[in-house]
Amino acid sequence: YKKGRFTLSNVASAKFGYNNMKTDVGNGEQKALWLKNVDELVLSTSPQWDMVKNWKYGANVKFRTQFARGYSARADKYNSVPPVSGIMSPGYLDASVGFTYVLPSEKIPLKLNLAPIAMSATYVQDDAVFMEKKDGIIVPRDKAYGVAYGEHSKYEGGLSVQLDFDKTWGKNGWLRYRTTAYSFYGWITDLAQMAKAEDKAAYEHIVPTVRWENTIDIKATKYISTQIYFQLYYNKAEIDKLQVSSMLSVGLTYTFKNK
Repeated sequence: YKKGRFTLSNVASAKFGYNNMKTDVGNGEQKALWLKNVDELVLSTSPQWDMVKNWKYGANVKFRTQFARGYSARADKYNSVPPVSGIMSPGYLDASVGFTYVLPSEKIPLKLNLAPIAMSATYVQDDAVFMEKKDGIIVPRDKAYGVAYGEHSKYEGGLSVQLDFDKTWGKNGWLRYRTTAYSFYGWITDLAQMAKAEDKAAYEHIVPTVRWENTIDIKATKYISTQIYFQLYYNKAEIDKLQVSSMLSVGLTYTFKNK
C-alpha cells in the first residue's frame, strides 16, 4: 500500500506438511509413523515514510512460530519422549526502528535496512519443550532456545541489519529470485550482562544471530509453479552449530491484480 510519502508492506506466509514412514520403534518392531517435515508461520509488517532520495525511515516487525509439536526423531513421539518444539515454542518476535536505503537501479533491486534500535524476543510457552529423557527418566533442561527453565520468554535489545534482493526475469516473470540476509546483535543486552558479571574474564559476549533465506520461483505455466527454498541459520542461544533447511515444492499459483 502506498499513499504519498507513506508505504506499508504486509506479508503472511505459512508452510505445513506431514509424511508417513516405517520407523524402528525399538525391540526390532517397526511402525508406520507420521511426523511433520515442514512447519512455519511467518507474519510481518513494515510501515515506512520517504525521507530523502533513496532513503526511508520506519519500522519492521516480524513474528515467526509453528503449528504443531516437533520431535528429534520419528520414534520419539511413539516412545513418549518430550517434544523439542511446538506452537509458540519457540516463537520469535523481531522489531526494529531505523533507515532503509533503496539502490537506485532497476537491474539490481537491492534494499539495505539499518536499525540502531532493535528488539529480539524468544518465547517458549510449551512446558514439555523444557523436558528431556535421560536414562529413561524425564528431567528438565536448564534452557530451551535460550529461555531459562521456569520462564517463558527472553528479550534482547541491540541493533539489526537486513539486506533484501527481489528480481524477476523473462517474459511474464517466469523466473524470480528473492533473498534476505538478516543479522541481530544484542549489544544493549551484552553491556548490561557484562556490567553484572562478577568474573569479567569469564564473561562470554553475545554472538550475533544470522539468518539467510533464498527462494527461487519458476513458473512452468500460467498456473503451475516450482519453488526452491534454502535457508542458513545460526543462533548460539539455541545450538552452537549452523542449521540448514531446504525444500522443493511444486503447486498451483494465481496472482490477483487490481485494475
